[in-house]
Amino acid sequence: MEGVRRAIARINNGKIGYSSLNFIVSDERKLYALRYAKALKDHYTLYYLKRPIEGLKLKILSKETYQLIRMKLATGEKAVVVASKPLTEEEPWVEVSNNHLLVVNRNLNIKLVEIC
Repeated sequence: MEGVRRAIARINNGKIGYSSLNFIVSDERKLYALRYAKALKDHYTLYYLKRPIEGLKLKILSKETYQLIRMKLATGEKAVVVASKPLTEEEPWVEVSNNHLLVVNRNLNIKLVEIC
């Protein structure tokens, strides 16, 4: 996380023009997803969703999507899904606040760290 802070500081100090520094990366132990919007803060969004969700009732978005999600839930698969916008309407997507790094470990524990 300190490396992300240093990289952002270096970019900012170098007077490099940008509107957003969003990324998702993994090192095989953790997944890191950054939301760092300098401009258009409502435009550059990031959301996450932790599955499974007990008692979820899905509206059919498409036959294929519905079948995939139902299969994953039926087999007890666990996941954290990260996307720039919520992919479903029925599930409780959580918005990552601007200037925050989402960190997900192998046990799917989630931590949000403020950056700068």
